[in-house]
Amino acid sequence: MMLARPALPSPTMGTAELEEAWSRYRADIEDEYREWDERRLEAVTPHLEALNAFLGGDSDLAEFRTKIDSLTKSLPLWGFRGTSQMFFNQLVKAADNTVLEATLREVLPAPGSAEQAREKLESFEGEVMDARELAEVMGATQPGTGRVDAFISFFWELQDRNTWPTFFPNSRDVLERYELLDVSQGQADLYLEYQARIQELKEILGTGTWGVEHLLWRLGKGANDEKAPAAEAATPAPSGDLYASYRQQGLNFPDELVTSLVLSLATKRFVILSGISGTGKTQIALGLANYLEAEERQEQPESEPPQQDPKNIYIRLTASKLRRGHASLINEARDYVNATLGLPPRGKSKLYPTRLPSGEEYEVRLNNVNFSNSPRQLNRLYFRKEIWNWLQENAKPGDFLHLEIEPSDGVAFALDVIPGAPEVSGAQSRHAMIAVRSDWTDPRGLIGYFNPLTSTYERTTLVELLLRAADDPERPYVVILDEMNLARLEYYFSDFLSAIESGEPVALMSPGAADEAAAQTGADAEVPAELDIPPNVSFVGTVNVDETTHPFSPKVLDRANVIEFDEVDVERALGHAVTPAVGGLRLQSAAFDPTWLCTSREEALTLKEKAHGVEQFTEALEDVHGILAWFNRQFGYRVIDEVSAFVGHALDKVEGDQEQVIRAAFDLQLKQKIIPKLSGGRELEEPLARLLRYALDGTKTRDVEVDAVRGEAHRRLEPKADPAPVYPGAARKLLRMLDRLVASGFIGALE
Repeated sequence: MMLARPALPSPTMGTAELEEAWSRYRADIEDEYREWDERRLEAVTPHLEALNAFLGGDSDLAEFRTKIDSLTKSLPLWGFRGTSQMFFNQLVKAADNTVLEATLREVLPAPGSAEQAREKLESFEGEVMDARELAEVMGATQPGTGRVDAFISFFWELQDRNTWPTFFPNSRDVLERYELLDVSQGQADLYLEYQARIQELKEILGTGTWGVEHLLWRLGKGANDEKAPAAEAATPAPSGDLYASYRQQGLNFPDELVTSLVLSLATKRFVILSGISGTGKTQIALGLANYLEAEERQEQPESEPPQQDPKNIYIRLTASKLRRGHASLINEARDYVNATLGLPPRGKSKLYPTRLPSGEEYEVRLNNVNFSNSPRQLNRLYFRKEIWNWLQENAKPGDFLHLEIEPSDGVAFALDVIPGAPEVSGAQSRHAMIAVRSDWTDPRGLIGYFNPLTSTYERTTLVELLLRAADDPERPYVVILDEMNLARLEYYFSDFLSAIESGEPVALMSPGAADEAAAQTGADAEVPAELDIPPNVSFVGTVNVDETTHPFSPKVLDRANVIEFDEVDVERALGHAVTPAVGGLRLQSAAFDPTWLCTSREEALTLKEKAHGVEQFTEALEDVHGILAWFNRQFGYRVIDEVSAFVGHALDKVEGDQEQVIRAAFDLQLKQKIIPKLSGGRELEEPLARLLRYALDGTKTRDVEVDAVRGEAHRRLEPKADPAPVYPGAARKLLRMLDRLVASGFIGALE
């Protein structure tokens, strides 16, 4: 399909730089992404079938959303990823689904022209704005307007890849960096310029849509250590780089340690960080929480606008409105405009002369959003370039735009800015640091209690966070239990362990107390008798292993990943220059999707099937199970499922060769999930020795001499030893345990 291309800014050096980059990287890109493109092409078919079923009326909105969500999980190579699926979920929850279903059936078919594309994008953006208004009334999460282009264009590319490329944020950012895209435009204008630039680059580079996407990815989030063009070299690392975020916080943890924490939480929402005091256990958890909250959008102040009437409208300006350059008319203003100036027909737009305080006159565009046959109306003002520039120079978030409607002197609107309260952050923290007390013998320290003297519920930080998380299901929350073994965990945390495992709620009050609390007014009435642990809440506990703390039972260790902090970087602690701890398992493009921590236990475990399809993993798991079963120390179905899911998540999310990823991920699970449960006396010498033999060379034998395998392990674990152990992390832990057992006759959990 050939489209009339919109007028683009004059070519810049950016085009030449991209052409030079293509000549440099083309061979690598075509080689690296050949298999990827083949698999992506296969993934298009089921996505397109789901879309056609919805457009044809064979499935409704709920079925369509569920099917797309399922395809995202089963075909993770390509599809709705992270924020796009989150946006779809939020939109379905917030919108009038009857209207949304009709609107999607109108806008999702690929357009036949640029003008049709504009109408569809503006129509859908209007529906999103309407859903945001409904969500605000209901106190629900508002879908973000910034996902309109990405959401719609994904379905358009499914139908016509040559004409309608997906609006990838990475591609947008790179085009902006090379001065090929003006991102200050509204959504429709932005996508049409983006689409035209992609078509232009296809012609210049002599490649297809996916070839351009691959190049832009290579120059953006996929940038490696090779020297890229100068425009890229001056650009800081993407804010989404998880490992860079830690180092920017002054935290120099090995990449593999950070990856292990993320994969562990993606597999199950309870992780124990164990080690001697002062090794950074709390800081690595806080570093993740800070990363998750780093790009929180600021909420708007609650200050009231000046008194308004149908002719004088005051629109609160937010960072988003100033950035996007549009606002909505309230109903009274719409009626007044219709009576005096006339509204454009539904689904159409109209230009209106507009005067600025300086006396200069320009135009704004008013769109009458098409809601199919719905009686609802929504009118959007789009500020054209001159007015947009004036707004950005004279207004700030928190101010009010005064819109005076005056059908005289040939002018429809007069604009002015009224100073308002500065926009401030109203976002509450999505993590809680809870210091465990040694006198906790029940869960009241975590969940509070009903006070019969005041007939109110004494809330805690944790209850407050859980209530907020329940109302905000699309974003992850983190609870950090500091020094959680100062008290016996089974006394105060057993209800939470069961709830995480079973999905059953935690009881807060007896029925009688709940009735009495419900009769009260104010905040206490919001506390339910039972509280579900939302699937978007993760628990991270720090543990110091010394004589002042309580040991963990096998029940607890069976339900957690235990990550050890057993290395201390003395040179860094003394202030010496240290090379960043890069290497080991790393997430693809260093990108962490927060939605990984917002899934139910069942959803998190689905990736075990990915691991079960790889013989290298299943054989290793069976081998270790067989070794332990010989001594009646075997693990159960829960551990099998969770170890498999961890390896599946690694295969899904970690970069590198499949064989290496499986070996490294299984090594971590041996250290974190299987070995920590082994505690006891001399009876453990032989099972530990046999496991150590297996960790060294992958062989399982019943004839193991303890001292001989210990001696070999000491040699094989030396730096640059050849051959290196098959599972070096597990081998180090097993050797340390075996040495201690031989010396003292006993080894405890987490030692």
